[in-house]
Amino acid sequence: MHPRSSITLCIGLLCGLTSTAVSQTEVRRPVISKVEFLFSMVSHYNHIADRINFYNSVGNPKGNTNYAVPHLVYEPSVTLYNPYNEPLTMTRSRVKIWDPPVGFAFKKNDVYLRSDFASGNFHSLGRFQIANQFNTNVRKSFTLSLSSPTSTGAPGDPITLQPGESKTFSTWVDKDWNWALETAGGYLPRSFYDWNDSNNFTNRDNRTSNNFGVEAISHTLPFSTLNDPRAGFQTDSLSLGNGQRPAATLYSFEGSMNYNAWVAINLNDTVSVETKSMRTYPFPTGPDFYVSLLKGEAQDTTADNVKTFGLNLAGIVQNNENPVVSRTFRVGDILQAPSDKTPGGKSPFAKFTMVAKSSALRTNRFYANPAVPGNDLYELQFSSLTGFNLTDPSAPSDAGTSAAPQIHGVSRSGNTLFVDFSGSASPLGTKNWLVRGTSSLEAGFTDNLDGATTVVTSMSGSGIYKAIVDITGRGESYFVRIEE
Repeated sequence: MHPRSSITLCIGLLCGLTSTAVSQTEVRRPVISKVEFLFSMVSHYNHIADRINFYNSVGNPKGNTNYAVPHLVYEPSVTLYNPYNEPLTMTRSRVKIWDPPVGFAFKKNDVYLRSDFASGNFHSLGRFQIANQFNTNVRKSFTLSLSSPTSTGAPGDPITLQPGESKTFSTWVDKDWNWALETAGGYLPRSFYDWNDSNNFTNRDNRTSNNFGVEAISHTLPFSTLNDPRAGFQTDSLSLGNGQRPAATLYSFEGSMNYNAWVAINLNDTVSVETKSMRTYPFPTGPDFYVSLLKGEAQDTTADNVKTFGLNLAGIVQNNENPVVSRTFRVGDILQAPSDKTPGGKSPFAKFTMVAKSSALRTNRFYANPAVPGNDLYELQFSSLTGFNLTDPSAPSDAGTSAAPQIHGVSRSGNTLFVDFSGSASPLGTKNWLVRGTSSLEAGFTDNLDGATTVVTSMSGSGIYKAIVDITGRGESYFVRIEE
């Protein structure tokens, strides 16, 4: 017995392991290892002139800055993973997301803002755009055009994923972005104020006229899924127009003037959100949630499709005893001032995650033919959230808990040995694996290979690791041990 948890392997011709030839014609695609939506609340002062004038002149108290408009914010991120032993380089990649399976209900001062909410119903994201507020068959989609940031932080550089590396992509936010810039065009916002379905902001980037999707760039920020939390797609259509806003949600001065097309709340009053996982795909058959990896070569998503994964909510990891996440905010506490270049009071309250199962990462059958069912590859999760900097990144529930490592792939290319193994999960990537070697088991593992080894920990939250070992000069028969 070794004194530490470990695995031992022999390399070289005498041990039956030879170099692995890589097909030069095989097209390798990255694995979508995670898709995540962060949901937040934020409030902004009225920015449309007639609304500002209304609260300045007839508000009680008077003054537009005594009121703010609450917004629901929804921010997707995508993590790509390279499980292979060769770098993956792409001019761009794309991911399309259909029908995030999360519903919402809102209150002003403990009164529901839609009568349907008071009946116990929740509405999908698409129902909070004015054009679709009554459309029970509406669908909501997101198409992200993924690239690396340039030297200026703008999108556009190619993506390179080294062996075993993963990168997280989220929407690009301009360095000078603030709410004043976003709404400088009045009813024609810049890129994130998603009130108008015809703008198609979640599928086409209005800033760069990119028809491949919303510009999303990779980042290396620790403990965060967002590149920049200041902005985010958002809508303020929390109630209903066409005279169907509940009268009890109106201030008396609003009701007397029949001025009720949107929700503006006194800074000292409250807005509440209730949210839960639910099917939002409006048709009776088919999966609850779809995610597609696209090539990034053609604008048409059907022609560009590599693989679509359909998943069902059955088995979702959540608090089944209390499946509804509820939060109440003082409207002034979630205020983001027009000139503020920080998140201001923007406050996250929930997240929905699609994360690759550790078992699926070990076998790497994401592009197998025949296809593996989506729920065998991915786990869905829904939970409350209290901050943007996550010290508990989302990880699959089958992530390794045993310290003893297990090999699930070995390959040699020249003098480089690649060892894919799994072990105890380390969500923050702090696991310290030790690599030792010997040409004689009788002599013991006296060669310290730590300096010749890179252990890639980018999927450590799932307990998946890749050790890259330089074995130059080690001979044809050599033993390597990986220790915990």
